[in-house]
Amino acid sequence: MVLILLGIAALIAPTFGFSTLASDRGVSVSVAENDRALVALVGEEFEDLPNNEFVEVASLENNMDEQLTVDYRISTDHDEPIISFDGDDGNEVSGTTEINQAEGIELNCGPGNNDVITLTVNIEEASNSYVTVQNAEMKLVFDCDEGEVSEPGTSNSLERLEAEGTRGNINEVTVTFETKSVVEITIELLNEDEDVIGSRSLEEVATGEEQIEVIDIDPTDPVVIQVTIHGSEDSEEEYCEGVIEDNQDLISLANGGFDCD
Repeated sequence: MVLILLGIAALIAPTFGFSTLASDRGVSVSVAENDRALVALVGEEFEDLPNNEFVEVASLENNMDEQLTVDYRISTDHDEPIISFDGDDGNEVSGTTEINQAEGIELNCGPGNNDVITLTVNIEEASNSYVTVQNAEMKLVFDCDEGEVSEPGTSNSLERLEAEGTRGNINEVTVTFETKSVVEITIELLNEDEDVIGSRSLEEVATGEEQIEVIDIDPTDPVVIQVTIHGSEDSEEEYCEGVIEDNQDLISLANGGFDCD
């Protein structure tokens, strides 16, 4: 009876990232989701991210009714930022801690850093007397320039999607992507009046190969990038959109710059 209730609870309140719930009687459930999780990474409210100052940007939350022992590793995808967690500072921090309710995570973007940073929390194991969470990965994206937090984007069709504006007042847009299956892709670039100012269509794009498309346009900003993915006849069409605000602006699925549905 207890195992059945544990399984139901896991489905109602799943963990953000991939994890395994295990009991000492061998039942496990794989789940994926967000901040009603058993162990959750939750973004905090903050006004901005001043250069070279620590700001509490997130917390690792225990949503169980009992203290958790957590083996963790927290890192970013850049060299400059410094993380502070559980009394430890560094570009990457790891260890074991006890969490009753929540433990704050502070981020220092570093001097003069205006990048978009992905913070990754890996939970090797989190356990108490009756449940264990293993191998969970959770991510949040922080814009050091704008002082904003978001979750990474996801796509059913694309492993990777990036777009960057280059050459002056955005004279060209470079779109880079990798697919999960053989698909057809249409890329359209729009100006702020929603006029199409550039496009590219590709048929039978090979799986897992990096594709780079450079599209020249008349100088303008911002530029809206719309990517439509056509799979097999049995699969639904997927649509991704992002906005490049100015020259050298880089957006991607990984930094939350694209929304796909």
